[in-house]
Amino acid sequence: MKTNDGSPFPTRLKQARTRLGLSQKQLGIMAGMD
Repeated sequence: MKTNDGSPFPTRLKQARTRLGLSQKQLGIMAGMD
């Protein structure tokens, strides 16, 4: 499922998240979304 409609945000977020070694779940918890 591709949701990137031309915005660089999803790509940049994934790059930053993986650079820090965080999973999507860990990022969600840190952001208070869990």
